[in-house]
Amino acid sequence: MAMNQKQRDHFVDRVKSLTRDKINSIRALHAGQIQTIADKNYEEFVRVLGLEEDMNALKTAYQVTMETAPRVKGQLEGLSNLLPESNGYSHSNPSLYWHKGDAHETFEEYLRACCKATAEKEFYNTEAGQELKALEETQQQAIDTIMMDGSKVQDLTLKLNGILGKSDLQLTIGEGVQA
Repeated sequence: MAMNQKQRDHFVDRVKSLTRDKINSIRALHAGQIQTIADKNYEEFVRVLGLEEDMNALKTAYQVTMETAPRVKGQLEGLSNLLPESNGYSHSNPSLYWHKGDAHETFEEYLRACCKATAEKEFYNTEAGQELKALEETQQQAIDTIMMDGSKVQDLTLKLNGILGKSDLQLTIGEGVQA
C-alpha cells in the first residue's frame, strides 16, 4: 500500500531535519567568505544598478540634515510661544516633526542584503559552494521522491538512503530501524 499524506509529511520532516544541520554548518563555516564577497562587490553592485550617484546624494543630504536640522529645530522651538494653542501647536512641543530617518542608511541596508544574496549565489561557484549546492539538491531530490513516489514505506526508505548516501547521510540505521 502506498503512503498516506501523514507518512509523506513525516518523511519530508525527517529529510529536512537530517540535511538542515549539515547545510547550516556549511553555511556557518563559510559565512565569512560569503560576507567578504558581498562587501568586496557592494560598490560595483550599486554602480551596475545605476544607483551610485543617487546613493551618494542621499548620503550627502543626510549629513547636511544632521548638521543643520538641530540648529533650525532649536530656533523654531524658541518661537513656539508665538502660536496660540488653538492652532494645534503645543508650547512644549511645537509639532515640528523632524524625522531623523535616514533614507541612505535604509536603502543601503536593503542593497547590501541584495548584494549578499547575490554573493551567496556566487559562492555556489566555489569548491565549498559546490558541496552546499549538492547537499541542497540532494535534499530537494529526496523530498521530490517522497512526494511523487508511490512506494511502500520500506521501499521508499531504501530509495531515500540511496539519495542521501551521496551526501554521507542516512535516513535509517540498519534494515527497517529508524535513526
